[in-house]
Amino acid sequence: MPAMKAKPQTLTPEETAAALKALDALEAQGKTYLPEEAPVAPAGPKPSTTAPYGGRRKDGTFAAGNQAAKGNPFARQVARLRSVLLESVTENDLRAIVQAVLDKARGGDLAAAKMVFDYTTGKPRGTPDPDKVDAEENELRERLEKSAPSTHFKNPFKKLPGWCA
Repeated sequence: MPAMKAKPQTLTPEETAAALKALDALEAQGKTYLPEEAPVAPAGPKPSTTAPYGGRRKDGTFAAGNQAAKGNPFARQVARLRSVLLESVTENDLRAIVQAVLDKARGGDLAAAKMVFDYTTGKPRGTPDPDKVDAEENELRERLEKSAPSTHFKNPFKKLPGWCA
């Protein structure tokens, strides 16, 4: 018989406060809460002490036995927690949260306003890298020369005197 998926449970504000208080108490004791189903990654092998270059090959890639080469040991746990979150949050919950953030932004909360702008209009583009401006300009010029017919695009730099080169 296939396992049935539990329906998302909606907690009252009092139940939410009690759960958060219990989690805080666990953290104060130096413990963390993990759902019973959440897998805990086993400790990987110790980094190889015989590998030269601090556990890396000459080309900079991880050598055999380097613990960092195994990836993130908590990836499965994080994925499980994300799936629990997605199962628990309803469309109406999201609407209420968005409305609360919008109300705070309208009330002058700069952090809320920044969040609204970041998620609706996107972050502004960064400033150009001055070290790459010339290279990008040359690449654009070459692409224009290839795509535009020679009768419509004349490169003024091709006829510079030799002393300019």
